[in-house]
Amino acid sequence: MTYKNKDIAWPKIAAGLSEISQRTPGRILVHTVSYDLTDYLRRQLSQEISNVPRLVTYTKANERQRALDIYLANLGSILLAPSLDRGIDLPDNDCDAIVVCKVPYPSLGDKQISARMHTHGGQLWYSVQTIRNLVQMTGRGMRHQNDQCDSYILDRQFVTNIWKKNRALIPKWWSDALIWDGGRLI
Repeated sequence: MTYKNKDIAWPKIAAGLSEISQRTPGRILVHTVSYDLTDYLRRQLSQEISNVPRLVTYTKANERQRALDIYLANLGSILLAPSLDRGIDLPDNDCDAIVVCKVPYPSLGDKQISARMHTHGGQLWYSVQTIRNLVQMTGRGMRHQNDQCDSYILDRQFVTNIWKKNRALIPKWWSDALIWDGGRLI
């Protein structure tokens, strides 16, 4: 899923998210990674989900806490969040499913990130940062050993660029939790 192929990828993400929302009656945290994708999904899902108040989002960083409060106050809400990968604790019924719409690659538009990636060992650093971000995102709803939260990664780049090329960088406890179906990651 890249910005260049968003006309094809974003409708597929919306369809996948719609399917997940139908089978998950509890709270869902959706990591959208960008405000543009958040807005697109809000518009698409508001047409598909009959219970539109179930959707919660924010358009500015200073609105995050308000959106999180609404999400936590309503069982069954879906929080479309472009920037909640760290710093929130959603144990037990506070989060029943997490959806990662896009693999959270650090932005190459950032001059420091781009410069670091193009140094010796920069590609490894970039991959480690991506995996750390992914582990952080999926960990928002798994807060203790008896907690349970399903996580979905909708971006095909997880398998092609992370799993196949950088599997050794993924924490063993995290990769052990992946569910495979007939050799296909589900």
